[in-house]
Amino acid sequence: MTRKRAFDIDRFIATIESNYRQWNPPIITFIANRGATPFEVLAEFFPSFRDLDKFHAVPALSSVPTAIICGTADRITSIGHSRKLHARIDGSSLLECEGAGHMVVMERHDQVNAELDQLLAAAADALESR
Repeated sequence: MTRKRAFDIDRFIATIESNYRQWNPPIITFIANRGATPFEVLAEFFPSFRDLDKFHAVPALSSVPTAIICGTADRITSIGHSRKLHARIDGSSLLECEGAGHMVVMERHDQVNAELDQLLAAAADALESR
């Protein structure tokens, strides 16, 4: 029995090429090369993810500036997961990029860059106040 791939990399690349011409061509090449990894290899990692739960450790991040950035349409890391992190990390910021998927850094680069600028400023302020 042949498994249908849940993610069609060729269709994704075509979408990027037609809708995101402002992206740097090496970024598109990088994404396209991810399709070179056989699905079976990727699938072997999924059981490990199911059992991986480190939420007990995330409150330690409350002592440093922390930004959580996610796409509301991410089908790999759910928005609920990001909200759960935000709720458990005091003082963290949460940027929910409406309609963005798992490639939120590339899909909403302006929003992500602005959030990272704020994070860096907060980190600098934290260092100065030590």
